[in-house]
Amino acid sequence: MVFPPDKNNEIKICVNGIKIKNESHCHYIGVSIDNQLKWTKHIQYVFNRIIRYTSIFYKFKDKLAVSLLTNVYYAFVQPHI
Repeated sequence: MVFPPDKNNEIKICVNGIKIKNESHCHYIGVSIDNQLKWTKHIQYVFNRIIRYTSIFYKFKDKLAVSLLTNVYYAFVQPHI
């Protein structure tokens, strides 16, 4: 069940008298967390980081040995996953 946005349902958090702003999502330690605890922002972030390397693998798949392609994968793609 989804509740409609209402001023009465809004949670207000203050630290030292300063109101903390409500954000829709936050990127922290490599993980994107949104206010509904869904993974869509994180998946999109990882996808956008990795998609640029697909052309490298496509171009070099027949030109480099599998061991070199594996090294490229572990150097550039795997840290984002």
